[in-house]
Amino acid sequence: MGKPLTLIAAGLLALPTAAAAAETWRDEPAVAALFQRAGVVGTFVLLDESRGELRGYNQARAEQRFSPASTFKIPNSLIGLSLGGCPGWMNAFPTPVGPIRS
Repeated sequence: MGKPLTLIAAGLLALPTAAAAAETWRDEPAVAALFQRAGVVGTFVLLDESRGELRGYNQARAEQRFSPASTFKIPNSLIGLSLGGCPGWMNAFPTPVGPIRS
């Protein structure tokens, strides 16, 4: 299970490099419609390697830096489980306010 996670991590690390190689941005009206219909503010970016372009919605927001926050919970959990950092999904983690069950 270690090798697939290594490949995933390597792929995630390569994304900024691949995105930097894309020189053009193309707005996707269908994606914009989804955001507008849902009444939410956000962004979506897809790297189209075959065309060397970024396709998506709300380029200005996509270029803003944000803390990754909850987006890293899934890969961090998988890495912790695969490396034995936590023996199982029902661990109790100590915190200043008492244990939190995962």
